[in-house]
Amino acid sequence: MVQVLQKINHVKGQSRFYAISVAPTLFGETCVISEWGRIGAGGKLRHSYFADATAAERFANSLRARKERRGYAVLPEQVPLL
Repeated sequence: MVQVLQKINHVKGQSRFYAISVAPTLFGETCVISEWGRIGAGGKLRHSYFADATAAERFANSLRARKERRGYAVLPEQVPLL
């Protein structure tokens, strides 16, 4: 599951992204991977490890809610053209 959020404010010159993904590790843990930065540039990464998937999902949802309160919006799912 990957959630991509963007914050674009032309008045303030902001064009930022925040991506959150949840994935299992090879050792039975669950990892929440956060990537953020300016759109079009390389971002920074943070990995957070959890013993179970429920705690990881809860953490990912709290990150998403925090970013939405700060003005980020979820990108709509795009369907590829044939």
